[in-house]
Amino acid sequence: MPPRSHPHHRGFLLLAEAGMKAIILTPTFFPQLTGNAVTAGRIARELSEGGIECRVIDLSAVGEAEVVKAARTFGPDLVHGFHAYKSGRIGLAVKDVFQIPMIMTLTGTDLHADLKTRGTRAAVLRVLAKTDRLTVFNDSARRRLVREGIAPQKISVIHQSVFFPERKERDFRDELHIGRKTKVCLLMGGIRRIKNFGYAFPVLDKVRKSFPDLCLLIAGGVLEEEEFLRLMRKSSGRPWIRFLGEVERKEIPSLLSCADIVLNTSDSESEANAVVEALSFGKVVVGRHISGNTSLLDGKTGFLFRNREELHEQILRILCNKKEATETGRRAKRFIAARFRRDREQVDYLRLYRETADQGFGRSSRSMNHPISHSGATSIGPGSGKTRSTSE
Repeated sequence: MPPRSHPHHRGFLLLAEAGMKAIILTPTFFPQLTGNAVTAGRIARELSEGGIECRVIDLSAVGEAEVVKAARTFGPDLVHGFHAYKSGRIGLAVKDVFQIPMIMTLTGTDLHADLKTRGTRAAVLRVLAKTDRLTVFNDSARRRLVREGIAPQKISVIHQSVFFPERKERDFRDELHIGRKTKVCLLMGGIRRIKNFGYAFPVLDKVRKSFPDLCLLIAGGVLEEEEFLRLMRKSSGRPWIRFLGEVERKEIPSLLSCADIVLNTSDSESEANAVVEALSFGKVVVGRHISGNTSLLDGKTGFLFRNREELHEQILRILCNKKEATETGRRAKRFIAARFRRDREQVDYLRLYRETADQGFGRSSRSMNHPISHSGATSIGPGSGKTRSTSE
């Protein structure tokens, strides 16, 4: 078999020749920069480059009837959902109506919150039972599913990767009037309660006793208005906390370059894009001791905390030891480059699509006349109902 890092070997060429079509369901999509949007967009692009024509549907913009209508026009061979609870019900409807196989990628709160919550657990279990293949981001998530009675052979562990097709330089320090020597902490992600951004505020109050000019930048759109208002109240009287709102995807590298430390205070994560991306740029990350972070931060690639005291200690440790911070960042960058490669993620998903289609659930009489998009998947975006390319 040719090397795993090369997607265009014989098996994947056969898949492309078959003109496979896939409907991809995501709870949110661009321009929103949620984890699901970034992950679904990246994977759709990888699949398109591999010869699979993808239609990405943003479930924050359309309902089940519109999805089924779009699928009927598109004629998919496979449906792929992101987030078992938020995409699962509609994904199963598409699967049943068109008698096609389904892949479900568990992305975080579906596994760590919805599966534990009485009101949502049954719905998630139904999706897990009826979907044909499941993907998770790390071994911890896989073990969790096995404990729930899911057959191990049904689950694939596929790590995330980092991809910025476009970059736009932006000097955030200059725009925000932050000195070049000022220490900057960064929190990234859509503002919602499970991200728990406010957890860091009193800790950074204490850090500022040693570094009085330290500031905190929070970058992300408002997904939960109530949580945003709560954070605004908590940040009152703390002018060193700056809310940046949604930062364009192509500006994220510039945003990361201005930070000394990237924080992750989430109550649960599967494998946060924000953490993987920060590590890939050699940033020091301090994250809560949860399963999605323990697979990334091991004391050499980044640091974990269990409580506010440990968070305070880790931040001071980094800010007071420039050499250790630099070495940690270098190890983190090498770690991501070695294990979280885009070509590996692409090959793994292409293989999974081929195997799932080969199970015999799909239609074997797919016409060869359907066009294949190699420049990016099309998507149904919010409001307009029009399609656009994920590569834009």
